[in-house]
Amino acid sequence: MPTHIIIVGAGMGGLALAHGLRKHNIPFHLYERDATKDSRAQGYRIRNGGEGVSALQYLLDDETWRLFELTCADMKVAPIPEIDAVNDSVEAVEMGPKGNEARKDFWKGLTPYTVDRTMFREVLLRGLEADGHVSYGKVLDRYEVKEDGIVTYFTDGTSKSGTLLVGADGANSAVRQQLLPKYPYLDTGGRCLWGKTPITPDLLDTLEPTIMQGMSAVKDRSNDSMMTMVLEPVIFTRREQVRSEGFDCPGDYLYWVIAMPPEAMGLSTTDPVPRLTYAEAEQLALKVSEDWLPSRRCIVQKQAPGQTAFMPIYSCPAELPTWSPSDRVTLLGDAVHLSGPSGSGAITALRDAGLLCRLLAQGRPTKEAVAEYEQDMREYASGIIGTSWKVWGALFGKEARDSNLGELMMKLRQKRTQEGAERSA
Repeated sequence: MPTHIIIVGAGMGGLALAHGLRKHNIPFHLYERDATKDSRAQGYRIRNGGEGVSALQYLLDDETWRLFELTCADMKVAPIPEIDAVNDSVEAVEMGPKGNEARKDFWKGLTPYTVDRTMFREVLLRGLEADGHVSYGKVLDRYEVKEDGIVTYFTDGTSKSGTLLVGADGANSAVRQQLLPKYPYLDTGGRCLWGKTPITPDLLDTLEPTIMQGMSAVKDRSNDSMMTMVLEPVIFTRREQVRSEGFDCPGDYLYWVIAMPPEAMGLSTTDPVPRLTYAEAEQLALKVSEDWLPSRRCIVQKQAPGQTAFMPIYSCPAELPTWSPSDRVTLLGDAVHLSGPSGSGAITALRDAGLLCRLLAQGRPTKEAVAEYEQDMREYASGIIGTSWKVWGALFGKEARDSNLGELMMKLRQKRTQEGAERSA
C-alpha cells in the first residue's frame, strides 16, 4: 500500500504534524471528532518557546509561519511577581543566576511567543481545510492492523485505510485505549478553574496594576490548602493586520487558572469528580475568591460568561512506561504524555510532531522511524512530566525537590478514596 498517514485528532499537535507532512509531500488525512471546527471552546493562552518554536519552524511553510507570527499576542518575559490575595503585599520574585540560566536553556535562544489557542488553530486549519485534508464528525471506534497497513473504523460507519495511524486525540485518546489499555493516566487530586476576563477600562480602574505587566501569581495563603491563580494579559498589538487577513481577532483579555486541592473548593476528596457546567464553574470561582481584595477578585467578578471551566488534573507517572513499537500505530501529545500544570504541554506536543515528521520524511522503514520517535519522546517527556510536578508543588507551597512528588500525591489521593469506600461499606 502506498504511504498514507491517518491522524486522529485536530489539536495543536495533530494539526502541526499535518502541516509538516504536507510540507514534505507525505500523503495524509486528519480526522476530528468534533462536528465543526468551532463546536466547542478551544482554550485560551499558551506560551510557545524553545523546542516548540524550533519544531514549528520546521513544520510550517513560509506563509503559515508568517500568519502564526502575525496572530500571536504581545510577549513579555519577566520575573513572575507573587501577589497576596487578601492583603496588599506584592513581592518581586527574583529568579537568581540558576533560574535565569534555566530559562535561557528552555528558550534555546529562540524568541518565545504568546499564543491564543483559538487564533493558532484558525491559522493551522486555514491551509489544511482549503486542500481538503480535514474531516469533522469522525469519532474513532476502533482500528485493525492488516498485513499491508491499518484500517480505522469510525462510529458513523465509515472506514479509512492507511499505512500509519497517529493518535493525537488528547487525554481520553481512543487510539491509546486500544493500543495501551493499561496505560497509567491517574488523578493527581488537584483541581483547576480556567477562565478569561475581558480587559476593559472598568476592570483596569480596580485591578492591581502589577497584573498588567506580564505573567503573575495571586496566592491565597489564608487556609491550610493554599490556592494559586496564575494569570497573564493577552494583548493583540496587530489587531487590524490580523483582521485584514480574514481572521476574527478576539478582544484583549486576562487568561487565568486557579489551582487548588478539592477540599479548598468545598469538594469531596473521595466522591467521583463532578462535571460542572460553565455557569457552575463561574459560581465556584466566585465562591473560592470571596475573601480576596477587590483589586484581585475583580478578575473573577468580571469573568467572561460561558468561558470558565472546571477540570481535574490528570497526569502520567514521571517515568513513562515502555512498550513495543508498532509499524502501524503511534501516539502524540496528551494522548501519550499528559502532565500537570507546567506550561509545557503544548510545547511538548509540537516537539513530538516535529520529531515524528522529521523521521518519516527521511524515508526510513516506518517501524524504525516510530521506534526512534517513541524512544526519544519517552526520554524528554519523562523529564517534562517530572518538572510539572515541581511546578505543582510550588503552586501549593510544598517542597518539590524531585519528580516523585507526583506519584506521592497520587498515592495519597488513592488512599483517601480507599478509606472513603471502606467507611461507606
